Formats: sequence, structure tokens, C-alpha cells
Amino acid sequence: MGATMKITLRRKLELKSQSVYLKLHRKVLRNDIKGYLNSEFDFPNEIIAGRIKDYLRNVGIYDSNYGLTATYRDAKETGLIKEPDEGKYQIWHTQGDLLFGDRFFCFKRMKPDSYKSNNIKKSELKLTGVFHSLPVKGGAEQDLEFTIEEMGKWDEKKEPSEIDCTWIWNNTDNSEFKFSGFLKINGTDKKWNGAIDETKSLDLNISLVPHIPNILPGWNSETERYGMKMDDIKDEGTYLYFEYTGSRPCAGYLSCHYEKVPVEPYNLEEAKAWRDKLIHMELEKEYKHPSDFAGSTVSINQKDGFARYIEQLDMDMPKIEQYSHLTQELATEK
Repeated sequence: MGATMKITLRRKLELKSQSVYLKLHRKVLRNDIKGYLNSEFDFPNEIIAGRIKDYLRNVGIYDSNYGLTATYRDAKETGLIKEPDEGKYQIWHTQGDLLFGDRFFCFKRMKPDSYKSNNIKKSELKLTGVFHSLPVKGGAEQDLEFTIEEMGKWDEKKEPSEIDCTWIWNNTDNSEFKFSGFLKINGTDKKWNGAIDETKSLDLNISLVPHIPNILPGWNSETERYGMKMDDIKDEGTYLYFEYTGSRPCAGYLSCHYEKVPVEPYNLEEAKAWRDKLIHMELEKEYKHPSDFAGSTVSINQKDGFARYIEQLDMDMPKIEQYSHLTQELATEK
């Protein structure tokens, strides 16, 4: 694929909220461990040094040979270590969302205060695994990734939040998300007011493959081009460069903007009409002698956007007589 294709999809996202009991591992900044891994601390006492190595091995930072495990190879630079935590949290999550399904999006530790018994019930959520949190202003870096091991025991509903979600595709290989808006929180926090940092992006590991039929209907995975109907083309640049930039409606999204999407004719009939359009554009630009016409048409057939149809196009070459009205006008001008 040539130029980088970009698709920007915007929608509203409802996040349900409740307070729950969680057991989790969250990333914590440990400058002491970072310093040790970078040989900034010296422990001449062999017993203490040995205990530190054993501790790092027991928590999974070192392997059995006291080398960094694959999980913690970046800890030497970042100092971020996964540590266990347990307690009461307010969480924000999707439930039955068409894109995200049931997924954690954010959590905040709450004070273990008393509960009204009529608001408490056993949690029906079964969300466990590794999640990436929304980048909330005032939140700690450690909250951007966390692993839920157990949840439940009680469940107290909170007011849901509606935020803005922007999904950005880079070609059909990968994508990133940006969010904006506010999370409605229980209580007050001077540092953490629920405002989402819209400048930061997240890779939520969403596979693009099942969404291509909706976002790019008619996408050809072999040619990596979008089969486009001529009725949808609004400018000559799309015909000339086989690239589309513009906005089109897309089910489930408030807006869908395409940039530099590689395109090709929708079918063979339209490929012939597209080629005819290019021939007209060339003849309107300059006069061509009949002896040059065939070579010029072959060059058009060989454009990348016609790769899917080149054999059929070569077998059905137009004659210059079909454009006699243009060639005669240009010949007279000459």
C-alpha cells in the first residue's frame, strides 16, 4: 500500500458505573527497584544482596537464573512494577457495547465506608483479565494498565457517564482510540475530577477485520483497495490518483472521515466507464494523434487502480473513433 490511509470514526460511548470489590494487579512506579536494576545501589552485605535477588525472583521480575523476565524487561527503564491491590473501587465499564462488548475502562479507589443494605447486591459482572484505563487527568501513570483477578461480593450502582470516543484507523493494520469528556465520580477529589485527557491515545487491541465490511464495504483484501462506485466520486482527483478523501455516513457512528483511501472501480462495467473518463480527461487536455492513442490507452489500463481488471480491459480496447468529437475539436484548435 502506498500512502498511509487514515479513517476517523466518532461516536458517543456510555460507561456504566458502580462500586465493587476488586482484587487486581496495577502498575506501580518503584524507583528503588529501578535504581537497583541500574546498579545505582551497592549492597556489600552478601546476605542482604541475596535476599533482594530472591525477592525480585519471587515477584516475577527475575527468572530462575536471576535475569530479567520478558514481562519486566522494560522495568529497568520505566520502574513500573505490577503489584497486588485489593479493596473497594468505583469502576466504569461498557456492557453489551457493539464495539467493546463488556469491558473495563477506568477505576478509582474508594474509602471503605458503610453501605445501605437496600442498594447492595451480589455483582453480576464477570470481567477479569488485562485492561487499559482511560487517561484521566490527575490519575497516576500506574492506572493505565491493570489486571483484574477477582471482582464481586457487592454491587452498588452509580450514575453512568457518556463520553466522546474517536477511533482512528491507520491503514487496516492497526488503530488507536482517543476519548474526551468527564467521568461522573462518587464524592470529591481535588486532584481527580474525572476529566479525560483527550491528547493521549490508547491501543485497545481491537481487531479491525470484523469491522471492515461496515467501515469499508467492498474492500478488496488482495488489492488492498476500496471498490468505489462512480456515483460516489465528487472530484476528478479520485479518478486520476485512485485515492478518496471525504466523509460518508457509517452505521453506528456520528461521523466517518476517510483520508487517502486507495480505491478501485466497483466492478468491470464501472472500470470501463472509469477508463473512459480518464481517456476523455486526457483528450480534453491535449490532442493525440491516432497512432499514439493505443499506447496511451494501454498506459491507462496499467494504472494500479485497474490491476483487478487489467486483463479484461486489455481485451476490450476502445477505438479512437469513439472520441472523434474531441479529437476533431482539438485538431482544429491545433
